[in-house]
Amino acid sequence: MLYFDLSKVVYILTMLAAICTIFGSLEILLKSIISIYSGLSLNKPIERLCSALNFGNSIASQAEIKYQIKNFIFPKLIYNNVEFSVKQLLKKILEMYSGQIVLITGKSAMGKTTLMRYLYCKLIKKYRCAFIQMKGINSIQKIVEKIETQIRQDNRQTDKGVIIFLDGLDEAIRWQIENKGRIENWIISLFDPQSDNSLYNILCKDKKIDVFNFIFSLRPEMLEDVQSLFGYNNNNLSTSIYEISKMSEKNIIKMFKSLKQLVRLEKKYTDIDKRRHQYRYPKIWEEWKYIRFFKKLLRNDKTSIFYYPMFVR
Repeated sequence: MLYFDLSKVVYILTMLAAICTIFGSLEILLKSIISIYSGLSLNKPIERLCSALNFGNSIASQAEIKYQIKNFIFPKLIYNNVEFSVKQLLKKILEMYSGQIVLITGKSAMGKTTLMRYLYCKLIKKYRCAFIQMKGINSIQKIVEKIETQIRQDNRQTDKGVIIFLDGLDEAIRWQIENKGRIENWIISLFDPQSDNSLYNILCKDKKIDVFNFIFSLRPEMLEDVQSLFGYNNNNLSTSIYEISKMSEKNIIKMFKSLKQLVRLEKKYTDIDKRRHQYRYPKIWEEWKYIRFFKKLLRNDKTSIFYYPMFVR
């Protein structure tokens, strides 16, 4: 026969009643706990990035984003014809004055988006940040709305400005068409502080958002058309340009091996019917065959597509 301590049962029921009285109901209590947990979760850089990308209708899954950041392989950058590291770039961004622009360029599949996401996760620890995917954007107002939404989610009290990330400026196809293909027109409409209707002035003057600086990515073939707009000699668009270099053979092999982490993360964070990477990595006893293949291929073909991160993944 089971024995119940009636006094303890009464005490527990009394406590639950008191809690329900304070919160109105147990349902409200649970919602409050979930809300607090969600707020704490959003304090983590990767969770904030996932939230920003979901708001932009990203096709990247949570597992893919976590994989990119946790297994980030530092590319070599070229700045003013000098080799530059990502750590040097981060330091330079933190030392910049307000209003300066950072431009990340590199051929398609070189890892511009991954680098942008990594910079976001590092810089959001000290600054409020907004990450906008430019694909499908066709107005400045859309960008402003996305920035405002992300800033509202960050309730940290800080006197530092906001860093705006614009990923894939060349992918805003509709915008280019509306401006008759003149990319320089809409770059000016974004960043020029002398233009009353520019994104910079709308955020700073109309929305009272203190913009620290912009970081955006652009393909090199489009950069050639607007090179004259940038540089330290241009007071309006003072810009530092960093180009991503081709990956080394060592980093290619390292990236290939890291794909096993993508498989594990996808199992943890993605529903079975939405998994895309479960067969991306060979069985452990076959791994050496693929590595040997990669090394041979890279040695014989210095122009191989596998020098580009996206094709390795």
